[in-house]
Amino acid sequence: MMEEILRIKHLSKAYGSNAVLQDINFNLYKGEVIGIMGLHNSGKTVLSHILADEESFSNGSIYFKEELSDVHILNEANKICMIHKHSSLIETLSVMENIFVIRKRRKHLVHKKLMKSQMQYWMKELNINISPSAKVMQLSKIERYIIEIVKAYIFGAAVILIDDLSFENKPSEYQELNHIIETLTKRGVSFIITSYQIKTLQLYSDRIYFLSNGLFVKSIHNEKRNQIDVERILLNNNASISKIKHTYYQPAELLFSSEDIHTEFLKDFTFHICKGEIVVIFDLFNDCNDELWNFLQKQCSNKNCDKFLHEEKSEFSVFAKQRNSIFADFDMGNSILDYLSVSDNLCVGNYNRLSSLGLIKKRRIRYIEKDFSNWYGDDELITRSHCTNLSEKEKTAIYLYRLRLQAGKIIFCKNPEQIADYVTFQLIEQEIRSMANSGTSICIFTSDIDRLRNLADRIILLSEGKLQGEFTYNQLTDYFKGN
Repeated sequence: MMEEILRIKHLSKAYGSNAVLQDINFNLYKGEVIGIMGLHNSGKTVLSHILADEESFSNGSIYFKEELSDVHILNEANKICMIHKHSSLIETLSVMENIFVIRKRRKHLVHKKLMKSQMQYWMKELNINISPSAKVMQLSKIERYIIEIVKAYIFGAAVILIDDLSFENKPSEYQELNHIIETLTKRGVSFIITSYQIKTLQLYSDRIYFLSNGLFVKSIHNEKRNQIDVERILLNNNASISKIKHTYYQPAELLFSSEDIHTEFLKDFTFHICKGEIVVIFDLFNDCNDELWNFLQKQCSNKNCDKFLHEEKSEFSVFAKQRNSIFADFDMGNSILDYLSVSDNLCVGNYNRLSSLGLIKKRRIRYIEKDFSNWYGDDELITRSHCTNLSEKEKTAIYLYRLRLQAGKIIFCKNPEQIADYVTFQLIEQEIRSMANSGTSICIFTSDIDRLRNLADRIILLSEGKLQGEFTYNQLTDYFKGN
């Protein structure tokens, strides 16, 4: 007989008159992995925060090993640990230092040799091929998840929550994460994983609960990893999205359009962008945004492309030669060159505009340096002779100003919402809106719409390779609620 580790009974959460969770009931067994599938605003993050003692609940009971328990005490004792979507590891510290950072805060010191021997023991015991001395900033997202899971396990977690495991990775990376989960479940550790990607949950879960509008609407055993009709389960309606009336944001001047894009996963996709508009392409299950991004990059460099138009109806070759399309990937690790100065990083991709007969005009460089300092509000940053050890905000500021200099008519942005720091993301929001107000069109690719709610003039919803409709943020929220 399986041993029950956690039981949730009649759990509810409300903000005033707004019910976020309603009568949630489930149990979790020792060594089991439960997946909780929910679309945006379904309540899955609130549920995770309650179990992690980051939010209170209105009604209900939580049992640990069949005894009524206080969730605060469980978290204080490290019996329940949560792995957040954005890593809590300290980037400048090593893996070993991050694992034992809690112990280093105590009054007594932990000997480095003892820490190293303990780390080597756990890495060997769990068969993890990550160097204990590696800096966290050098790790991939999956490797960071693994280190946080190992940290939770070492400090005694019986239940590990992984909140919103919803991003695209290589098959080998999924295998790495699956390895540590399988290793720990064999040792009796249980997992609760939340996501809006059913394919992700099918890789890891023994059972999957479907959460919609704060209610569990269905649960399944995940034995055969069968095809699952997520839309039918979660939205629970017979009306297709095309039957719902929408009011579209429609600026007057069409700048870009494409018809019948067809890739491996994307079928007959047509969309347009207007001058000064911020369009967000929201790929619900993250199936095809990478394909669409790569397709558009390729087509924008194709002089014979005849599927792209702008307001003057000229050939796309002219449109591309005028440097009107820019592709901005907000992965700062690939966008900022550490060995170059801040000034040189600002000018990357702009040398043709800053030179005459192959020679860089120093007067223009000095103007850019002064203008960047005034724009960013820091006179010291521009004096840096290299870009190593810059903060995320500083690197992002350099990248945003570089986009300014390129002066494109359309900027395609990939996942700007993945910037974890709140202040840095505010800087991105302000600059994107500023560029749009000056007439630049912005097209953002994402699978996480919540952080972009204040930016999106129009949201194009993709689901399972098909265009589902176009919305404002409020309309999209109503749709997910089944209105």
